[in-house]
Amino acid sequence: DCATQAALAQAVLKRNGFEAKIVAGYAAWRVGEGDSDVISHLADVGKSPDQPGGKVFHVWLEHDNRYLDFTTYQLKEKAKHLDALDGGVTKVDWCPDYLYVDKFKVHSVHDVIQKHTGLFHYKKDAQVESFVLPALTPIKDDGSDADLIAL
Repeated sequence: DCATQAALAQAVLKRNGFEAKIVAGYAAWRVGEGDSDVISHLADVGKSPDQPGGKVFHVWLEHDNRYLDFTTYQLKEKAKHLDALDGGVTKVDWCPDYLYVDKFKVHSVHDVIQKHTGLFHYKKDAQVESFVLPALTPIKDDGSDADLIAL
């Protein structure tokens, strides 16, 4: 759903005079202070994104040297889903409605995993973009998708 949300957001922004680029890669968010309070979409070490089990990625927007992610409101739901899969317990204290942050404020994966709540990591990846971006269906602003992006 991150790809769909990025495409919809891009169309809404374009309709309002702002150009944003869809990018894909890897991301992680530190949502609480506990050891397991990290949600991530990171590459499986040693696996290509186009191999089975390697298709963990995230899609967001880039605008004026900033990253814009409209999916962070889902972090609580993502944590519940992941906990159901692995039996873990993820405490989500940080779940912003969205992120619009300068690229230089992005943290390393290590910092997100090791440090405090509210840190995030985004890293564009050309290999991920090579298979994700061509598969995106562009949102048409010709009336056929207008109901989807009407403000």
